[in-house]
Amino acid sequence: MVRRKCTPSEITYAYKSLSFFDFLLTYPYSEEKFNNFYQELHVLNALPHHANIMAPSRALVTMSLDGLNKAPSDGDSRLVCGTLYRYPGRQSLQQLLDKSTSNSKRLPLGSKAKWAYQMSSAMATVHASNQYHMDLRPANILLNEEQDAVLMKWEQSDTSEHFVAPEAEGDWDVELTSADGASCLVANSGMLAYKYHPRPVLAERRRWPSANVFPIWQKACPLALEAAEMYSLGKTLWSIFEQADEKCCQVHSSILEPGSLRWDAKSADIPDSWKQFVNVCVSYDANERGRFADAATFWEHELETLGQRDMCGHCNGTGRMA
Repeated sequence: MVRRKCTPSEITYAYKSLSFFDFLLTYPYSEEKFNNFYQELHVLNALPHHANIMAPSRALVTMSLDGLNKAPSDGDSRLVCGTLYRYPGRQSLQQLLDKSTSNSKRLPLGSKAKWAYQMSSAMATVHASNQYHMDLRPANILLNEEQDAVLMKWEQSDTSEHFVAPEAEGDWDVELTSADGASCLVANSGMLAYKYHPRPVLAERRRWPSANVFPIWQKACPLALEAAEMYSLGKTLWSIFEQADEKCCQVHSSILEPGSLRWDAKSADIPDSWKQFVNVCVSYDANERGRFADAATFWEHELETLGQRDMCGHCNGTGRMA
């Protein structure tokens, strides 16, 4: 990404593009890059406005296909190859956590509760719109000038193995069942039941996981999709509360079973209710993790308790920032 100053307003923008090298690559490599690029455009334009979600592109950059053998048959001779986004911040939340680890400085509880509320509220809006993020983690959260959290990276193409829910790694099918175990036909009600279904590794898919169940669950079982991302929220909040650097997250994930967390002595300042919230989010049983709207309500209450509600704006009653 390249930042530049847009005169005379002096607003910082980020330019994100497909390179000419990408354009010249042959299938399947070029198709994957183009699909990811256009998917982000589609998702950001489909989502409602939210102060803690990356805003849609302000401008599109196109290139002419005239005279090239890649020109489409529908007569459109221009290809969107770049976008201009308003750049919301200077560093990612993960970068801030890394710095705090290196200087052994604990971040304020008010800031941590604010980020927890903002991410819960943003993800509540995402799932209310039948969308998903797929790669929720501190590295994909930028902090703006007011130190508010803004969720970035909407390609929906890959995820981190250290933050993804164990059932979302690609080898599980899911359905909603009633109390007697029968299939439930009412959307977003009943219990989530998972069945092991190993899928073949696709040679042309060059990202992890090799089998992507997120778009499948988006259509077939949105409740499972939300439960999976509640797990990612829990791991993200654990990283924030522990102030874990990236290496620590990797080691933590490698030595503990899914659904388990370890709290170090340095996190003695974190309230027990916050730790319990995170522990529930990462429960191995997806049915126990809760919903994003409830998470936003919980963290709004915690902000009120801390006397920090003015830090995150006013809620309009829908789990979204006004």
